[in-house]
Amino acid sequence: MNLRINKKGFTLIEILGVIVIIGLILIVAIPTMSRMIHNNNNQEYDNYNKLVREAAELYASKVKDKIGSSKYVGCAEVDLNTLINDGYVQEFNDTEVTCTTGDGKIKIRNNKGSIKVNFQLICKRGTKEEYNTGSENNDKDTCTAYQMLEENNIKMKLDSDASLGINTPTGSKETYITSGNNYIWYSGKMWRIVSYNNTTETVKIVTENPITSIYYNSTGTTTYSGSDVETWLNNDFLNSLKDAPTFLTSYSWNATANTDINTNKSNTNSYKKNKVGLINTYEYGRIKDWYSADGTWLMTDGGYITAASSVSQTSVTNIQPIRPAIVIASDVLVHSGTGTMNDPYIIDNSANAVGKQGEYINTRFSGEYVQLNGKKYRIISVVDNTTKIIGTTSIGTYSFDNDHFAYEASDLNKNLENTLTTEKSYATTGDFCLDTINGDPAVYRSSKCLTKLNSAIKIGLPQIGDLFTTKISGVTSSYWTLNPNQENDGTGQAYSSTINVITNQGTSNTSTISSSNATVIVLHLDSSVKISSGKGTNASPYVLTK
Repeated sequence: MNLRINKKGFTLIEILGVIVIIGLILIVAIPTMSRMIHNNNNQEYDNYNKLVREAAELYASKVKDKIGSSKYVGCAEVDLNTLINDGYVQEFNDTEVTCTTGDGKIKIRNNKGSIKVNFQLICKRGTKEEYNTGSENNDKDTCTAYQMLEENNIKMKLDSDASLGINTPTGSKETYITSGNNYIWYSGKMWRIVSYNNTTETVKIVTENPITSIYYNSTGTTTYSGSDVETWLNNDFLNSLKDAPTFLTSYSWNATANTDINTNKSNTNSYKKNKVGLINTYEYGRIKDWYSADGTWLMTDGGYITAASSVSQTSVTNIQPIRPAIVIASDVLVHSGTGTMNDPYIIDNSANAVGKQGEYINTRFSGEYVQLNGKKYRIISVVDNTTKIIGTTSIGTYSFDNDHFAYEASDLNKNLENTLTTEKSYATTGDFCLDTINGDPAVYRSSKCLTKLNSAIKIGLPQIGDLFTTKISGVTSSYWTLNPNQENDGTGQAYSSTINVITNQGTSNTSTISSSNATVIVLHLDSSVKISSGKGTNASPYVLTK
């Protein structure tokens, strides 16, 4: 049998076709593989850059003598070789690659505990540069050892400010500040420095103005412990303060041991260790020029309650204004301000000391000022996402109907609809009568609200217990409150012809409903209202937008 063998091979054209196909595959594959290798190398370099940064941050704890702690600012420099030699980081894991830090320096800056590391990392394979990130040009400033912040702390400001009136009575543990640039802006409220305690190294501050008008104790008890004032201060008011649990220092709110002011006699019933308290008559004697005739409650002295206007006995069941006092550590930092009323020290612990553009107003604090349509208001409270504000000037004088002392919500809205433009569009409906600051209307209002008040309206009047109802700018006479003085028969018919008012001293009184009194309005802001500008202070109120 004969076998035939085919000896025919590939043609030249077929061979060329295969070569072309392989070439095309290589054209596509080689760049892809090159990119993969390059990306893999870059990832390694990025990882090493991160390791160097973490090593420098760890090294920061070793050089606190240069950069300081959380209360200081400072800078230190280190080179990569030092970090490698000291075991903070290893050399790059490729022996053919050398990584260095630009000018050889890694700068470690501390700003009040915030550590920032800046350097340029360059990696070369032989003479070929393969990686370059960061820039030493971003940080040209020379490193200097740590120092206190420019504004320093409260104690250092007191020591350095020659304008302050300093009074240190013989044998006293307190240095009293009697005048000068001692204004502080904290948690939306203006305060003044009362004294520095040399033993505890603390600073006592008191609100510049009374912030509410309430009973000292509706049951008639004269001791501070368990009083309505103490309860309100260390519950409602304390909870309204920013960072209060950590920012404030507990203090013994009894009278001091000094007796060179006749009215000062320690009373053990006054003793209470709280975050918030009142000043005593001895302290009032040192700083009484700060007080006008506002009748502010003081600490119990000698078994009875005193009022600042005359430092004399006042019935504990009277409604008087109060000025809270708190104590802060002397090393609390001053972030800005010169201590004047228009430029007070700002001592908040965070960047949230003042609001920012675009921030919702319901994230702010009671006491801060806002502006609507050229009129200035002040935040009373922020509760359940509702911001309640009160006018700082009177919008006119009104009388209640002589036959009815019921507050007709529709009448006030109707009378003011031509006056209020932006205010009405920014306000939301709110139950002004039932909106209390502490949930207990029996203590802070003289009687129950009228049925007609329990309607959803946009414009209301302040209650006796509302914050910042005292010292309303521009109001020289008494102004109406929302609080009826007597019960009614359900139709609005009054049993008497009087209604409660708050005087320009901040105390409560009654007035005939036919009398003309100033009107200060209260609004509930819509939750969509935002800050467009301003700092929230009296001199620079928040301008609002929707």
